[in-house]
Amino acid sequence: MLPVRYGIEVRRICRTAETLSGLPDEALRDRMQRLRGQEPDRIRCEAFALIREAIVRTLGLTPYEEQLLGGLAMADGAVAQMQTGEGKTMTAVFPACLQALSGRGAHIATVNPYLARRDCEWMRPVYAMLGFSVAVIEAGQTAEEKRKAYACDVTYGTHSEFGFDYLRDQLADSAEGQVQRAPAFMLVDEADSILLDEAVTPMILSGAGGELDEMLPIVDRFVTWLKPAVLQTLSDDDDEAYLRLDEQVDYIVLKKEKVAMLTSLGQKHAEQYFRTEDIGKKPNLLHLIYQAIQAHGTLKRDVDYIVRDGKLQIVDPYTGRVMEGRRYCNGLWQALQTKEHLPAVRESITVASISYQQYFRRYPILCGMTGTAEEGRKEFSKVYQMPVRSIPTHRKCIRRDLPDVCAADRKQQLALLTSEIRSAQRRGQPCLVVTRSVEDSETLCKSLEEAGVVCRLLNARQDAEEAEIIADAGRSGCVTVTTAMAGRGTDIRPDQEALAAGGLYVLGFGHQNTRRGDRQLRGRSGRQGDPGMSCFFVSPEDELFVRFLPQRKFSGKAAMRRAVRKAQDTCEGIACGQRESTLDLDEVIGRFRGDIYAWRNRILAGEIPKDLEKIPTALGKTIALMCIDEAWTQFLSESEDARQRCGVVSLTGRDYRREYVREVGVMFENMLESLHEQMRARASGVERGVWHVETL
Repeated sequence: MLPVRYGIEVRRICRTAETLSGLPDEALRDRMQRLRGQEPDRIRCEAFALIREAIVRTLGLTPYEEQLLGGLAMADGAVAQMQTGEGKTMTAVFPACLQALSGRGAHIATVNPYLARRDCEWMRPVYAMLGFSVAVIEAGQTAEEKRKAYACDVTYGTHSEFGFDYLRDQLADSAEGQVQRAPAFMLVDEADSILLDEAVTPMILSGAGGELDEMLPIVDRFVTWLKPAVLQTLSDDDDEAYLRLDEQVDYIVLKKEKVAMLTSLGQKHAEQYFRTEDIGKKPNLLHLIYQAIQAHGTLKRDVDYIVRDGKLQIVDPYTGRVMEGRRYCNGLWQALQTKEHLPAVRESITVASISYQQYFRRYPILCGMTGTAEEGRKEFSKVYQMPVRSIPTHRKCIRRDLPDVCAADRKQQLALLTSEIRSAQRRGQPCLVVTRSVEDSETLCKSLEEAGVVCRLLNARQDAEEAEIIADAGRSGCVTVTTAMAGRGTDIRPDQEALAAGGLYVLGFGHQNTRRGDRQLRGRSGRQGDPGMSCFFVSPEDELFVRFLPQRKFSGKAAMRRAVRKAQDTCEGIACGQRESTLDLDEVIGRFRGDIYAWRNRILAGEIPKDLEKIPTALGKTIALMCIDEAWTQFLSESEDARQRCGVVSLTGRDYRREYVREVGVMFENMLESLHEQMRARASGVERGVWHVETL
């Protein structure tokens, strides 16, 4: 429910806006700029009215009352649930301008660089008319370019670019080398995707590591010889099964957790293969084996990653897009490269990290918008203290959501889907067919081509052509086969002939892992009261069932449809647990991170540790920063090892967090003691003339 006062404020905004139409542009700008520095709650009706009038003049569009409602909800720090096609890009301008009046800057985070650039340029005339500066941050910009962008009133960028800029600022060697201002206001587009789905893993900034281990190809050959067993999960009741498998197979893959474990038999075979009496006494070799069984047992090509132009690229499981610049850590990346017979690169080391939850919670005012927030209401409230406000659509949605089409097996599922697409194309109805993986999308394309259906393919391999393919997806009779990358941030507009044929038809080759994902895909169709259809084609061989309900027998179509909901609930429960674990463990590190970064910033501001007071100030600053960075990097490495050990402990049912807190607390105290020793030793070396700046 929306607060009653929103309706009152919307009417006041519209009345005020009517009085502004006669003002010249300069007067409109001056009136907005006079509001700078004032309390946002006292001026937001006037500010919103000025923004509304500026949009009318620059874009020739009149914002709907529903967009004003969305703007008010976000100005109050809520997640505004607005359906596809309701004008979220324009809605974001209202709270962004309001908060920019404080002079502290407003940030708007999007899911990819294309959307950041598009939204910034599209709304630039509105900001300019009102006297606001606006810019976009992108990978590849210089520090000076980014500093200027962050100094603007409104800054657009991807969520990851904002986060990594923060981490890079914590490693700057001078205050001038930092680019971000203190956090003030953040608006997150596609909030559930960024704040929930992507929050499973933290942001990690890496540096160059050591040399490649020459044992990598040998270990890979050994692992290909091993015999695995694949289980759904390992519950407390599976002790007998585990003990039996422990002597029958070499490693066990848990599908639900996506983890592989070496068995006693596997360890015995490793000792024979590598001619050692106790593999446990060779931790480096054991680590290589563990990463190799993860690469072979849990990661699948064209599902979890692709190989393009001779390079590995991770595929985002929620969007289907390539995750540029992302790598697996702790040697898994090198193990995967070896598995795919690619040249392995040096292993990187973690120099800074932070969870998405911890990063975004730094902002005093955090809000967001998305078409699918309702299912995440509890988590938004618990983790981010953000309520969800459902904004009504401007026009009633008339899309027809058809019941699932259930097939006996994958072959029949593919045949039924192909037949339905062919029928839709013949009547001139455009089809957006969404698959769960790159592999599935290419399999379906082949089936369609064999049936004489012309289609376009959009997956992680064709991401550079995304804008062009999506622009044509609403054309009459056009068939677009895609992964979930077409599910967010895109607005497919059917032409008149397509609308007459029934509008855009969204077909799912299996359900997504969550109901939010399904709703996001359905939402591609039927925007702004347009006609449209959606339907999912399912079979017992779908990944959703295989992974989360492997033993389930379906007695009929109704049972299969009920099973979809159960499997999605199971999946979302696991993902929610992973996010809670990520946040839980990062909060432990976060306390230490805050102390270290605050200490580092004080040094940048001129404070010199007591251990270094007897040497020249500039040299003391250099030594202090160097010692802190080295010690922190080592601490992060050791804490990650502790996290993995505690993850294994959690499988036994013990309290992993208590184990982790205890271990990491001791590590941090040891790190501080060692850090001061390093500072004193280097200061002593400088005093004796043993060390010089270039050798430090």
